[in-house]
This record gives sequence, C-alpha cells and structure tokens, in this order.
Amino acid sequence: LFHSGRTWDALLERCPNIVLIRKALLDGQPESAAYLRSLAPGDSLELTTMPALMAAHGVDRVSFMKIDIEGGEFSLLRHDNAWLAAVDNIAMEVHRDVGPAEALVGSLRQHGFDVVCTDDFGRPVAPRDSDYVYASRTGALKSGIPVLKSFTA
Repeated sequence: LFHSGRTWDALLERCPNIVLIRKALLDGQPESAAYLRSLAPGDSLELTTMPALMAAHGVDRVSFMKIDIEGGEFSLLRHDNAWLAAVDNIAMEVHRDVGPAEALVGSLRQHGFDVVCTDDFGRPVAPRDSDYVYASRTGALKSGIPVLKSFTA
C-alpha cells in the first residue's frame, strides 16, 4: 500500500499483511513534484520512482494497482512508464484540473490495456469527462464495466 496520509495507521495495525510505505512517487521530472503541495506544513516524504519502489520490495508483478495520488497520476504515467508492463489491472482516480485524462488513457492503451472511463457515479463516459479510469490487460473489464473475479491468495 503506497499512501502518504496518517489516517491509515489504526487500520494497518489490524492488517499485518499490508505494509505502509511513506514515499512520494515521481517520474524524475521536476514538474512532477506539483502534487506534493497537498502535504501538511512540516511534513516530508522521501521521493522515489515506481521502478525503484518495485525493485526495492522485490515486486515483479502487480495483479491490481489502485492509483489515487491527487493529480500525480499524470506525472506517474508520463515518463519512464515501462513498469506498466508488470501491471495487470488498474483503477485510477483522475484529477482533470491537473491534466487531460486522454493522456492517461493513451498511455495505458499504448501499454496494451483495455480502458474504460467513468464519471463519479460509475457511468461510462468519454475520456475527457472521466473521473475514474479502469484498465485491464487480463479481460477484467466486461461490457465497459469493471468486474471483480474471485481469486485465491
């Protein structure tokens, strides 16, 4: 679980199989730090890239990735995104005030994902109107709606 907030601490105490990593994901480009403005005064985070984070934790495959990084999704997918080849499914909140969702959708499609965009109510919409993007390379999108398949851990 990659999250920068403190609100998860109590929950994580009850979930020993989840590890909180307090780092900010960047793509190595200076403009990528813009989303860090949401940090509280005095807070700081170590910066890293997705490839470095995956390597540091021995992750070579990601079945499901949730991306909710307050506008940082644009920089995360803009540069150095070869790591997407190791990801099967993505659910992502989109902050259209930071950038065009079409860029996110294009990047995901270039990496072999089927993509569905929805509004806040889960209705399929054009990429330019999306609040959420769902992407899968495993067939987990059915009739334009993301579906959960049962699995064993």
